[in-house]
Amino acid sequence: MYRFILIFYLYGLILVTNPFNEAGNRLMADLTMPIVFGNDMVFQQGISLPVWGLTRPGEKIHVSFRNESYRTQADPNGFWRVTMAAVTAGGPDDLIIETGHEQKTFNNVLVGEVWLCAGQSNMWWPLDNSRLGHQAVERADSPTIRLLNLQSIAHTNAGAYPAGWRGELTPEQFFRGQWQICSPESARSFSAVGYYFGKELSEKLGVPVGLIHNAVGGVPTESYVNRAAMESDPELAVLLAGDWLDNPRIHPWCRKRARENLAAWLNLPVDERPDHPFKPSFLFDSGMAPLIPFGIRGVIWYQGESNVATPEDPFPFDPLWYRRLFATMITDWRERWGQGDFPFYYVQLPNMGRDWMAFRDLQRQCLDIPNTGMAVTIDLGERNNVHPANKQEVGHRLALWALAETYGKDIVYSGPLPREARINPPGVQVVFDYCGSGLRTKEGGSIEGFELAGDDRRFYSSDAEISSNGVRILCNQVSDPHFVRYGWAPNPRCNLVNSAGLPASPFQLEVQPE
Repeated sequence: MYRFILIFYLYGLILVTNPFNEAGNRLMADLTMPIVFGNDMVFQQGISLPVWGLTRPGEKIHVSFRNESYRTQADPNGFWRVTMAAVTAGGPDDLIIETGHEQKTFNNVLVGEVWLCAGQSNMWWPLDNSRLGHQAVERADSPTIRLLNLQSIAHTNAGAYPAGWRGELTPEQFFRGQWQICSPESARSFSAVGYYFGKELSEKLGVPVGLIHNAVGGVPTESYVNRAAMESDPELAVLLAGDWLDNPRIHPWCRKRARENLAAWLNLPVDERPDHPFKPSFLFDSGMAPLIPFGIRGVIWYQGESNVATPEDPFPFDPLWYRRLFATMITDWRERWGQGDFPFYYVQLPNMGRDWMAFRDLQRQCLDIPNTGMAVTIDLGERNNVHPANKQEVGHRLALWALAETYGKDIVYSGPLPREARINPPGVQVVFDYCGSGLRTKEGGSIEGFELAGDDRRFYSSDAEISSNGVRILCNQVSDPHFVRYGWAPNPRCNLVNSAGLPASPFQLEVQPE
């Protein structure tokens, strides 16, 4: 099924870019490559490298790179694929693809580390618009960093889409972009989080870095999940039931905004309407399928705001249901790429004046998904701004996970994460992982942010003190503690950090017996 989606995508690209010859006849497909191939691209080092495309049915294909040659023949649909042997970091080199009728040469190709940067608006947020972004743009002359900025044709701001956008609201037409050498001009509009992440990897690893960005503002997680993966799970298949604009399982804000955008076509039957970025599976079809199975090292992800429950939701927030959706997306991507359990590092939602507490804790619990990591940002948010400006620190904290867990650097890379909470009379002891050489408070002084509750779940602010790789919590108002939580407020006063200054994750835990 995936092959047919890919063929459809590639043929759609051919017909849109050059549909007719001078006589007005449909052209046969000549050599056409997915958007992820181009001049100035980066191949992932150390893994087998798929190269694929479309040409005339039965055409013989010859691919060469670094003095190695690979041959195959297009199938009856014109699809072909070769798998090149793993190569080491370096370059530049040329990738040459030949048929009996034409040759394509992609110049200035590097080999290094390739990462995909996906999510919603906080991943999309451009470098130039971030804190100190103008200075960063001026210094963004980095020829060994390459950027593939897949920019969407349609925004998701308020208001109706122009009628002329209808033909572009399809998986084949939604994204545009090409590989570019990192420069002030190309970095300016690139993801700030992605740029800072990639720049740190480049500096610390000393190899070329390729960054592929395809985030879109406001998108819910289910837009990035393959339809077949949701259909195969009865718990998730509800996202695909009926008219998605009326589906109560999809965030009310997403459906409201999509209705504003698609106002010109709401009177059409469901199957005749244009697509929308918030529609389940649309970002997978438009932004992921064209990339698979291009060699990557892993994914960084900043998303979640459009999946947090609100008072308007007809369903109460269900952490197990969302974890199922999130894990399904990660597992499905990994299976389709066929590159094992590649790293998936994500950003926990920061402090802000919204009730994100349960969602942040759910994100912490998602760390039980294999080979994932979470950058804690509870100290980086802004009370009334869903787009906090300090993207450099977010990129840095994601880079720490990659440098340690993917590249084996001996560094402290995560903020403290709670391992367990146990009765320790007369209070509770919470033991933490990722303490570095020890816990402390951010600016000295007493610990803030801990609360205890009995079985009635009425929480009271509690005293806390550091004890080895843990925190001991006491509260005179709770004689029989059953629950402990930390940083549990939209904008919590919490200040526990490890020796590297990385903040502890907010959490809520049930207290275990002594």
